[in-house]
Amino acid sequence: MKWTIGKKFMVAGVVVAVALSIPVVSTLLASTSSGRAARSVVDKAKHASSVTLGLAVMAEEAKLDVVQVQQFLSDISATRAAPGFADGLTLAEKQAVAFRGKLERFKATFSKAGDQAALASISAIGSAFEDYYALGKKLAAAYIKGGPEAGNKLMEGFDKKATAINKQVDKLVAEQVDKLKAAQTKIAGLAQQTAANASSALYAALAIVFVCLLAAVGFALIMRRVTGPLREASRVASHLANGDLSRHFEHESSDEVGDLARAFGQMVDAQREMARAASSLAKGDLDVAIKRRSDADTLAISLQSSVDAVRGLVDEVRSLAGAAVEGDLSRRGDGARFDGGFRDVIVGLNETLDALLAPHREATRVLEQ
Repeated sequence: MKWTIGKKFMVAGVVVAVALSIPVVSTLLASTSSGRAARSVVDKAKHASSVTLGLAVMAEEAKLDVVQVQQFLSDISATRAAPGFADGLTLAEKQAVAFRGKLERFKATFSKAGDQAALASISAIGSAFEDYYALGKKLAAAYIKGGPEAGNKLMEGFDKKATAINKQVDKLVAEQVDKLKAAQTKIAGLAQQTAANASSALYAALAIVFVCLLAAVGFALIMRRVTGPLREASRVASHLANGDLSRHFEHESSDEVGDLARAFGQMVDAQREMARAASSLAKGDLDVAIKRRSDADTLAISLQSSVDAVRGLVDEVRSLAGAAVEGDLSRRGDGARFDGGFRDVIVGLNETLDALLAPHREATRVLEQ
């Protein structure tokens, strides 16, 4: 029976399969799957916590924007745009723009999460802020143009809107902080669960490692008998790829490696034969014999085609030369029989003969006159 590489690995595979059939494998797989799922959940929870933390910080910043808008509008109202406070409206607008930008980021986050309730809340905050800000600018303009008498008429309404927007923003901050705390609590619980699962998986892993060590010894013994010859085959193949036909791969066995060694020998012999034929052709030996090993022997077919082409070219040139020696300058080579540079040679000879014959024809014509 042929002891092939496939059979050798099959035996090793059976050994491994028997070893890995120990019940601990199922425990390890279950623990590993559970651990991956837990880690995935933890990662998602951490990401959610990170996003929530960012939202909580942004909510605090939005609250500060509202306070600063109120402060700048109050300052310019109280001073009636006195020197040093005349930029209150500009500074208030800058904070308003910052506040709107934060609301847009909130909307983008909640929209991505599909949280319609949160989106509605942000929209309500945006509307409340615009009412509050519009009245605040109107209040400041009244104080600047009409003084306290004009401005005080709007103060009560402005204070109410300021209180309303601050309550809404405070609620947003509280919601984000609560979400952050919930996310952190979830992460802590998942981390504990993951640690417990990891401990169980560790014991199962130790058992499986021992089994794998036994399997590895068996594989090592088999691979030692396989990799050596294959490494030598790779070295010889590298030399062959570089055109070095002096190398040999010798290995005697009844498996696929032995088949490979014999195939290498046949391939090298074929290459050497083609190299000898090409060398003979280069020296002008047009009788060189090309042995075709099969209908798929592309190299032999191509080399035979080259020999046939050179023979045809030589025959055509000889024919033209013989006719010229006999005085027949009207004969022309058949360039259509050839391709590429060979055709160029025949066409060039024909053109040369045409050039040589032209003066003769002219002289004949003159004499005939």
